Amino acid sequence: MDMKYLLIFLFLLLVTPLYAQPEVIIEVCDTQGVPLAYPEILIGDYFHQMGGEQGRLRIPPESVRPNDTLTVRYLGYKPAKILLDASRLSRSPIKVSLEEESYLLEAVTVVSNRFSSEAYFQQRLKKSLRPYTRKHFFDLSFSFQDINPTSTYSGQVAGSMRRLNARIDTSRLIISEKRDTLSRLFAVLRRASEISLLVPHIICNKGRRSYFHCSYKGETHGLSVWEFSIKKQDNMRWDLKKEDELRCLVSLDKEGIISDIKTQFTPGAIDSISYLLETQFTLFKEKLVPAKVKMKLVPNTHNTNKSLSLTAEYRNHRKKE
Repeated sequence: MDMKYLLIFLFLLLVTPLYAQPEVIIEVCDTQGVPLAYPEILIGDYFHQMGGEQGRLRIPPESVRPNDTLTVRYLGYKPAKILLDASRLSRSPIKVSLEEESYLLEAVTVVSNRFSSEAYFQQRLKKSLRPYTRKHFFDLSFSFQDINPTSTYSGQVAGSMRRLNARIDTSRLIISEKRDTLSRLFAVLRRASEISLLVPHIICNKGRRSYFHCSYKGETHGLSVWEFSIKKQDNMRWDLKKEDELRCLVSLDKEGIISDIKTQFTPGAIDSISYLLETQFTLFKEKLVPAKVKMKLVPNTHNTNKSLSLTAEYRNHRKKE
């Protein structure tokens, strides 16, 4: 065989299997087969992305390592883990059905067909409950992780809040390893702090809650749980767009105090970033302040940024420095 044709043959032999591999399609739905919008999808410890509005995500074949674990999460549902073995990868699409978290419904929800989740929330919420929005200071410790490649570091820093604006005192940073740039860390710490007060600021105000659909989920671990999802309106609030998704799971303790809020904000643009936030609260001056925040920034379908996660623990809330 002529050397030129031999080289062409060898080249085609090498590249054809690569391009013959089909893309991996993930479809996420509930147990009734209804698609779940914007699910969180992970493969191993190197791929982390949000699915689309119809619960679907197309993954290039080079982003999948056979025999790794596919993990799918969705706010208010039990996570699912699936082994991506050869048999599973040969099926297209890979359909993942998620089961809703279990809640115990109280008798009050069935005594009347005119039951209102919003009215029940208003009844259970402590009347004077609000976030602490006056200027105050706090210390926090954090753990910060980038994915692909994985890079984790931790440290301590001080900060302050005034109204719903956070400031991080960069001069008081103690960190586990030297970093070339810390601007991303500071930006995420500020954002996590601000959202952690912004969401209860909305939820504690009856007028602002009117922009949300409200449903009572039930009781779990001694807490009452409600879901709030933004209503699609011509004039969306807070600079949101109609295609954006904002959902919260709000838990109240027996005294009507917000114990924790799980928040998912997913912009409709396919090249944007989603926020996943879980905030546990404590009281300072009888008002809500964050005690612990877990935050993930996850790229949407066509965003090339890396996923990252942050855990921040707040302590020593005080009025004066």
